Amino acid sequence: MRLWIPFLLLVTAVSAQEPSAAAEDRELSNALAEAGTSQIDFVRALENHLAKYPKSLKKPEIERALTKAAIEMKDDQRIILYGERVLDREAGDPQMLEKVARALLSSDARDTSERALRYAKRYEEQVEGLRQATLTGRAAKAEWMTEVDRGVARALVLEARATGNLGKSEEALVLARKSYDRYPTAEGAREIAKLLTRLGREPEAIAHLADAFTIV
Repeated sequence: MRLWIPFLLLVTAVSAQEPSAAAEDRELSNALAEAGTSQIDFVRALENHLAKYPKSLKKPEIERALTKAAIEMKDDQRIILYGERVLDREAGDPQMLEKVARALLSSDARDTSERALRYAKRYEEQVEGLRQATLTGRAAKAEWMTEVDRGVARALVLEARATGNLGKSEEALVLARKSYDRYPTAEGAREIAKLLTRLGREPEAIAHLADAFTIV
């Protein structure tokens, strides 16, 4: 995707406010134009710009763009690096909260799990808030509620994984079951099975593993 286009528009809109800002804007505009359609070149251009201008007034927008690019590239390291900076500064959105939590849970370390749990809870809250959206038509409302339930289920399974990593297996199992009850997914079934196995309840775990293979 040509991710640099919105930035080019932003740069044009705010340039010429003062000489130093205008020079920075021109430099960023040129770097983004040179990046073309290459995502990695786009990312490097923005990273190089922040390295040169660490106090840039456009730093929040640049870090949001870097987070979105990292998500598209499936770059967990950058998702965590830039995503956490954005989420420490602002509310973020459900997609960003989910991706940052998932990236943090690629490790089962205590520190990353604690941070992932915070973001997963925020993710759940934001998705639940979408339930109040005003929609017309019974079919549209039903479809929307289903999507909200899916989102809540994803948030709960992330909370379960993080909680389990923190050594609270019983509490994690409750969360995993809540996720599966809200909207059955293979991920939810696998999480339940993993936690049951950890608790020494293998026969129950086998049944949930079977569910994981049958859910599309």
